[in-house]
Amino acid sequence: MNIIKKTIAKLLKMKKITCMLLLIQSGFIMAQTKTVITQNGEKVAISTGANNGLTANNGYIQLGGALTQPSILTTTSAFTLAIQGLQTGSSSDNVLVTDSNGILKYVSRSSFSGADNLGNHIATTDLNISDYSIFNIKNAYVKNEAQFIDRLTSNTNYFSIFKENGDFGIWNSLKGTNALTINETTNKTTLTSTQILRGTDGVAPVPGAIATAADAAGNIIWKAPVVVPGVVTPRLVGFAKVGTARSSGIKVFFDTNVLNPENAFTGDVTNGTVYNIKKAGLHQIFVNLTVGSPSGAWYLRIKKNGTPIAAIDATTASGASAVVFAIDDFAAGDQISVDMGGNATGYQASLTRIAIFRFDSN
Repeated sequence: MNIIKKTIAKLLKMKKITCMLLLIQSGFIMAQTKTVITQNGEKVAISTGANNGLTANNGYIQLGGALTQPSILTTTSAFTLAIQGLQTGSSSDNVLVTDSNGILKYVSRSSFSGADNLGNHIATTDLNISDYSIFNIKNAYVKNEAQFIDRLTSNTNYFSIFKENGDFGIWNSLKGTNALTINETTNKTTLTSTQILRGTDGVAPVPGAIATAADAAGNIIWKAPVVVPGVVTPRLVGFAKVGTARSSGIKVFFDTNVLNPENAFTGDVTNGTVYNIKKAGLHQIFVNLTVGSPSGAWYLRIKKNGTPIAAIDATTASGASAVVFAIDDFAAGDQISVDMGGNATGYQASLTRIAIFRFDSN
C-alpha cells in the first residue's frame, strides 16, 4: 500500500513539472508571436505597432504621427464631431477651410482683405450692416425710398428721398408731406417753406428786405426797400366784379371776388356788397359801373356806414359808364357799400367792378 501511495505522489509531482514547462514554453511562444490565448484556448494575434496618425508609446496607442494614406472621417447629423478646449486664436491666425472634395486646408487670413466680398450676391432677406460703413460705392440704385434716421435715437422721425409718378420728393415724416418736390417734366422745384439766411454776397436780410436777382445768372441778394420818410404805400386789399348783369335793383352786388385776402367782402343780391374794414387807416375806393337802360338821369355813390362819401351824376344813355372814387380814414369795423339812384335800371357785367386800397405806413 505504501508503495502505491509513493508511486501516485511521484506521478503527481511529475505532472506539475510538466505543466510548468508547458506554461513557460507557451509564454515564450506568445512573446515571439504576439498572440494571446483566450480562456477557450483560442489564439488571437495582437499588433504592437501603430501608424496613420497613431503612435505606440509604452504599451499605449496614442493620437499623433504622420498619415500614411488618404483618410476620411465621416460624421452625420446624429453622430457629430466636436473638439473642446481649443485655445483662443488671434486676427493673425490662418483660417481652416475645405475644398470641393472636403479636404481640409488652411488659408492665410490676410487673403480675405479684412472685409466681406458679396460679389454677385442676391439677397433673399434684409441685410443688416450693424452700424458699419459701406465704402467705395460706384452707383446706388434705389427702387423705393432711402430713409435718413435721426442721430438722436430718441427722435423716431425721419426724412426720406423717393421718386413717384415723375416727382422726386424729400419726405418729412413728422409733417406728413414733402419738404421739396421736383417735377421731371417741368423741372419745377416746389418748397413747402423756405428760409434764405444770406444772399450770394454773404449779406443777411433785415426785416422788410426784398430778395432780388443780382445778375443774369440768378444769384440772389437781399435789398432793403427804398423808403421815403412820411410817405405811405397803397396796398390792394380787395377787388371784386360783377359776373351776372342785373335788370333792376339799386344796391350793387359784386358777385365775383377776385382778391379777398382778408375775407372782407360780404353781401347778397338783395342787400348789395359790403366791404368790412379789417385794419384802421386811410382807404381808397375805385368803382366803375355800366348802367342798364336808364329812363333818365341817374347817379352812382360810395357809402361809408350808409352815408355817401363820394357820388357822380351820369347821363341817360343806355350802357353808359360812370366812375367814382373816394379816399377816407376808416376805423376797423367800418363798412363800405355802393348804390345807384335816380332813374337807374340795373347794371351790366362788362365794366362793373370795385377796387379797394389801404395805405399802410412804412
